[in-house]
Amino acid sequence: MANSALTDYTSAYHAKLTDADTAMESVTTGSSVAIGQAASQPPELLRALAARAGRGEIDRVKLFYFHAEAPMADTVLRYELMGRFLPYSMFLQRPERDLIKRGDQEGPQGRQLHPDLVQRISATVRRVDSRRHLHRDGVPDG
Repeated sequence: MANSALTDYTSAYHAKLTDADTAMESVTTGSSVAIGQAASQPPELLRALAARAGRGEIDRVKLFYFHAEAPMADTVLRYELMGRFLPYSMFLQRPERDLIKRGDQEGPQGRQLHPDLVQRISATVRRVDSRRHLHRDGVPDG
C-alpha cells in the first residue's frame, strides 16, 4: 500500500514537472503574483517572467512581496520593466530605492513607480484578494 501511494505522488509530480518558460505562461496581463522570500524567489521563474514582460507579452502584472532579493532585483525589478510590472513591496529596500531614484532623475518623462509601491503589511490580504476589484488607493469596490 505504501509503495502504491508513493508511486501516485511520483506520477503526479512528473506529470506537472515543466520548465520555467512554460510555467510562466499562466501569468497574463493584469495578473497578481505573490512572491516568497529569499529562497522562495526562484531565479529561473523570475527570469522567465521578466522575459515575457520584456517581449511585451504581459503588462500591468502586480507583484506582491515582502522584500526583494537579488533574483528579483536582477529580473522583474529592472527599471525598463516598470509599468509592465507593478511592485507592491512590504519593505522599501535598495532595489525599490534605486527604481525610485532613477524615476526621479528622469523626471516626468521617465518611468514612474506607482504610489502604492510600499504598503502596510496589514493591507496585504485586502490587496491580494482577487475576488474584489481594488482602486489605486486600495479601497475595494462595493
